[in-house]
Amino acid sequence: MYEELVKRLRHCSEEHSGCGMCELSDTCVLRTRLLLQAADAIEELSHEYESVAKSLNESVELVRKLQSPAADVAPVVRCGECLYAYDSVGGWCCSHGVCVDCTVPEDFFCADGKRKGGEA
Repeated sequence: MYEELVKRLRHCSEEHSGCGMCELSDTCVLRTRLLLQAADAIEELSHEYESVAKSLNESVELVRKLQSPAADVAPVVRCGECLYAYDSVGGWCCSHGVCVDCTVPEDFFCADGKRKGGEA
């Protein structure tokens, strides 16, 4: 896209710099310099654009990864929210499964937990 414009600007500057009609007058030299500066600026901006586009694509990909689930996991029920746990003098006690009559931390969990209120 921009390559053709840069090519044409550089070609015009080459043609104009030796036109013979103006014998490289100040205006001719200035025009040639401006054409070359324009070509350089366009090339520089195109490289910056490509860099920004690459960064944007990488950012979009990162957002997609962050939005996707990390793994196929089942929700857990912590003992503090569990139907089978009760608050005892020493902490939470379990009345079901492998932890029967054990004191467990409030944020502990097991595969047998059932949430108070009927949710799994």
